[in-house]
Amino acid sequence: MRRLVLAASIFSAPLAAQAQDCPDGYSVPAEYSAWADPQSAPANGKGQLEPGAAYDLVLVPSDEVAYRLPPERRAQEGSFGQVAALHLERAGTYRIALDKAAWIDVVSGGTRTASTAHGHGPACSGIRKIVDFELAAGDHAIQLSGSPDAQMRIMVTRIGS
Repeated sequence: MRRLVLAASIFSAPLAAQAQDCPDGYSVPAEYSAWADPQSAPANGKGQLEPGAAYDLVLVPSDEVAYRLPPERRAQEGSFGQVAALHLERAGTYRIALDKAAWIDVVSGGTRTASTAHGHGPACSGIRKIVDFELAAGDHAIQLSGSPDAQMRIMVTRIGS
């Protein structure tokens, strides 16, 4: 029992320290300035996400989602997912940020797009996961799957010039 408590305190300490290290008046980097002011997002790809805006998505049980392609990583029973439409005017590297755990697939023209980088959000931002994709101009579907939560914040930003 002691080992379990010690292990839990070791793994929770960095999270607690991270929250305490956030200085008063801290603000997220400019490219994530919309993160703190999310919009409600349309469900199941019926509307478009706009790059540079943050959205709060309502997820549904994964087995009820009309995915364009089956998720690359099979969702566990009882998990949640969603599909969000994205239209891009310019090709480039786009970063998808989430506040919670989920698998991200981007489907473009019936093909899954491979990610190019993975990481965590800036300290104190509330962004848990960031995944980069090289995307062409045009229409894309962002598929979220395997989330243990029924709500998710998402933001798409273009990086580089």
